[in-house]
Amino acid sequence: MSDATPQLLEQLRDVHLPEPVSWWPLAPGYWIVLALVVVVLGMLAYWLRHQPKRKTQHLKQAALREMAQLYSTWQEDHNTAHYLQGLNGTLKRLLLAQNVISVAKLSGDQWLAALGRLGSLQNWSESSRHALAYGVYQSNADQLDAVQLHQEVVAWLGELSVDAKANREVTSD
Repeated sequence: MSDATPQLLEQLRDVHLPEPVSWWPLAPGYWIVLALVVVVLGMLAYWLRHQPKRKTQHLKQAALREMAQLYSTWQEDHNTAHYLQGLNGTLKRLLLAQNVISVAKLSGDQWLAALGRLGSLQNWSESSRHALAYGVYQSNADQLDAVQLHQEVVAWLGELSVDAKANREVTSD
């Protein structure tokens, strides 16, 4: 038997390893993970795209509430100077919160021009424009028609653009 053993061993073939496992096609688990990643990235992109609009809407609603409070206070005490200061302050805070650069220091015609670039002031009366621009600095502010000014500012605010990129372009010139 010992003579037959070397002959039998020579007839054996060498050990054959299987082919390496290919990375393609992917296993079903990887496809599920890939699909989840794509869905999450899509949802994140949608959320980021629409987040500034929601923020602007919330800011506008807060400004409208504050202006309503100022208006009701004016109806009680008829302190027009205080109403104008509060109205200008509310508008400036709203625009600053929307990343409108350099409106805090504006007054007079520059302030009106900045407001006009953000929304149309064509429906505003001349007395309302003058009051918003200069009324805070004048002693005859009590002659202002605050009802009309309030209505015009609320209407303007309702039409205010929510495009943050356009709002950032407003400057003092």
